[in-house]
Amino acid sequence: MSENNVESGYSKYGEYAIVDRLELTLPETIVKIERIGEHAFSYFRQDSEGKIIEKMIPAKSNELKIELAPIRPLNHPARRTGYVFLKFDKEIYLSQNSAASIFCSLSDRSGSFFG
Repeated sequence: MSENNVESGYSKYGEYAIVDRLELTLPETIVKIERIGEHAFSYFRQDSEGKIIEKMIPAKSNELKIELAPIRPLNHPARRTGYVFLKFDKEIYLSQNSAASIFCSLSDRSGSFFG
């Protein structure tokens, strides 16, 4: 895949083969990977807070392959079940073969995801 940026100004998702250098532009983040010797690359990343991370990457050849891929946010839960367990302060007793409707309010800050 080429180093061309999409119209938004951000780098495209996909695989990259780095021979000499690559610069990726992400929202409020810059990533630079550069060959510094035979079978060795340097990695530089500066995030939105100005924090800089630098690493050395050993490689088996003079070409380094990476993939830029989107991921879900950490706070996006995986689907577990179609049911919700609610624990009430007061016990509710029902006789056999009976039903009840219970109305409850949930805070917006509960962290519950319904879909």
